[in-house]
Amino acid sequence: GTFTPTAFGTTAAGTTTYASQTGSYTKVGDTVYVNIYISWTAMTGTGDLRIGGLPFTSSSASNYYTTGTIVPLLGFTWPSGKTQLNPLIGASDTAMSIYGSATDSNSGGAATDSEIVALAITITYKV
Repeated sequence: GTFTPTAFGTTAAGTTTYASQTGSYTKVGDTVYVNIYISWTAMTGTGDLRIGGLPFTSSSASNYYTTGTIVPLLGFTWPSGKTQLNPLIGASDTAMSIYGSATDSNSGGAATDSEIVALAITITYKV
């Protein structure tokens, strides 16, 4: 199936001007495989970046987290000192957070980005 991903901030969702919002998924039993291409030319949201609009709510299991792969294709501002980006979905959620990580360093949330940005994301999660 298909869905329309969205980008917003955690402190204030704000308004996002999209260039592209493409989401596709395959659901097999309780597992959802998701592919996203999302790009925007302006964003007024503040706080950490979230990508929402996922087609199903994630599992409500205690301590549930799942991760995937994210590739910044254009203009993404990396969290300071981080060398890898990870999309993360927590329990009972229809949106993912974007975290930066580095060797021997705590993960940190990626901030919203008002510049021109394009991201490719794949993630698998349980419902």
